[in-house]
Amino acid sequence: MRGGLGLAGLLLAASISAQAATLHVPGQYSQIQFAVNAAQVGDTVLVAPGTYTYLHQPPGADSCAVAMKSGITLLGSGQGQTIIDPVRLSRAIYCSGVTNARIGRLTVKRAFAQIYGAGIYCKGGSSPAIFACGVTDCGDGGIICNLGSSPTIDHCTITNNEAKEGGGVACEASSSPVVTYCTIRGNSAPSGGGVFAKSGSAPRFEHCVIEQNSLSTLNGSGGGVGVVNASATVRFCRIADNSATGTGGGIAMIDAVVTIENSDIEGNSTSGDYGPGGG
Repeated sequence: MRGGLGLAGLLLAASISAQAATLHVPGQYSQIQFAVNAAQVGDTVLVAPGTYTYLHQPPGADSCAVAMKSGITLLGSGQGQTIIDPVRLSRAIYCSGVTNARIGRLTVKRAFAQIYGAGIYCKGGSSPAIFACGVTDCGDGGIICNLGSSPTIDHCTITNNEAKEGGGVACEASSSPVVTYCTIRGNSAPSGGGVFAKSGSAPRFEHCVIEQNSLSTLNGSGGGVGVVNASATVRFCRIADNSATGTGGGIAMIDAVVTIENSDIEGNSTSGDYGPGGG
């Protein structure tokens, strides 16, 4: 009986693999969202070089350029080649309850969210694999993880984004992304200019560079990394040249547990009279 079930599973997997398709944008579909809508589990939406500026949904709280779904791969032609640019009218990529999905080899820029989550927004237990992406110049966050979302983020460049919390990467409500080999640079927010974790989240950063991030308010904390009522692990990272207007130019820990291993924390600073802790 066990052997029969195993064989059936293998046959099903082989059937899904054989049926997997590559959907081309704009060759077959004029918009990325049209291809995502048509894709089945196991399919890849392959986006040619170019800048894609249209919207999927009308402007509003949840408008976005691309609404992802589970089980598919969204693949560009490389950072700086395939560009999703909502020209500050909406979010770029929106994931709600999305699992077993991949997003890679593209750039997101000039995304905007009225409420929360501009560049790549993961909520409701979403866990896509995000790799080789650039996220830049977004208003209200670069990559945002909320409501139990724990994506993997690998070899990404997250730069020059602004947010209410966590300009580069934000983790809220028990979200625990794994971030590896990423550069998080030049982002800003009132708390956690580069990275912010709160409310039971537990992100892990390995082999990352978190540098030149800053705070956009007086008496804020965590120029590079801010952790509040949460935990974080930092391994083999460089946290450098970040600045805060309050506590923790490099890292601020408030009711938090942060494990730091084999990492360099240097050149960080605080300004004004609001708090100590350059590093």
